[in-house]
Amino acid sequence: MNSTQQTIRVGLFFLLGLALIWVTFETLSGNNHFFRKDGYQLVASFDDLKQLKVGDDVRMAGVKIGAVEKTRLAGRRAQAVLRIAPGIAVADDATAAITMAGLLGTDYVAVDLGSPGVPTLKDGDEIRTRETPDINSIMNELGALGKNLNGALGALSGSLTGNGKPGGGLLQKLDKIVSDNQGRLDATMENLKEVTDKLNHGQGTLGKLLNDSDLHDQLMASIMQIKGAAADAQTFMGDAKGIVEQIKSGQGAMG
Repeated sequence: MNSTQQTIRVGLFFLLGLALIWVTFETLSGNNHFFRKDGYQLVASFDDLKQLKVGDDVRMAGVKIGAVEKTRLAGRRAQAVLRIAPGIAVADDATAAITMAGLLGTDYVAVDLGSPGVPTLKDGDEIRTRETPDINSIMNELGALGKNLNGALGALSGSLTGNGKPGGGLLQKLDKIVSDNQGRLDATMENLKEVTDKLNHGQGTLGKLLNDSDLHDQLMASIMQIKGAAADAQTFMGDAKGIVEQIKSGQGAMG
């Protein structure tokens, strides 16, 4: 009895192991086993398949419509043979691209919807493709950008500090100019202080304008009168021009 129960338990564990192996296989293969020979094939040519491998998804608008059945070289190009599920129509002007599913995800082939009303691709047709940057190329570009930025910062630092060159950098030159002209700068600052004090106490014309509101109002009234006189003069000139034009044309007694 004990031997029979032990045999049954071993058999159940064996079947459970087979089931786990099958689930793992289907998961890793992207459930491509069910339509591996169904549907139809499309050929996508790329300069580089990157990390694309057999079993990776083919998606349209984010929906899985097939899988990569085969990868191969065709001259100087790399081709991915796509197995499209039955009943899925791919437009003749649709475009395929290799896309990465997140930073740590696997690559897949993304197919756009194409234009409505156009013919569809048939079994064995080649689909249009477009190249997209992958994480490696992006990281290389970022590394090159970092090197260029580091070089620019180094050059700027060298210009500012001089890096031990005779005469020093910009900062050393500015410091020397300030040191050599310290007396003049002090005198200039003292003069500015005196001017500011006079303005605050209403001394001088500008000081009175800043501190005397009546004088300010009178100045503004004078400016408005000047503007009015200028407008009147412009009107007078216009009238005079009209009279001259009448005389030239022979109108009136003087004409």
